[in-house]
Amino acid sequence: LHTALHYKHAPTAYHCQRVSEISLNIGRGLLGVRDLYLLEVAGLLHDIGKISAAANSLDAIANGKMSIDMPEMYTYTEHGVRIIQASFESDDLANVIRYHLCRFDGANCTSDQRSGLDLPIVARIVSIANAYD
Repeated sequence: LHTALHYKHAPTAYHCQRVSEISLNIGRGLLGVRDLYLLEVAGLLHDIGKISAAANSLDAIANGKMSIDMPEMYTYTEHGVRIIQASFESDDLANVIRYHLCRFDGANCTSDQRSGLDLPIVARIVSIANAYD
């Protein structure tokens, strides 16, 4: 899946690699081996739903010439959740993709999404790494 994303839009794939590395650096010492593996894969695939976007839109976003409004981000996120659910038998991974845009204070969350301590710790870490990158 990461290779397909790289083929579609290399800058997004490189961003996902960096998010995965940053996430692992944050998670080491906090999480067990299983969650570290989940963190690595989630970081690599957190933007997999953007594979459905037009490449010129991704270029404009990467160059800072266009921002994505939150409803469009939810569309990419939901596409990502469906891709993950079809590819893996992991509700944990699907939930990280679903919640990685949600902030601890509830910002960027739809009414049916979690916030605060109800967010999976791996999703919180990916969110921080994503914002940092």
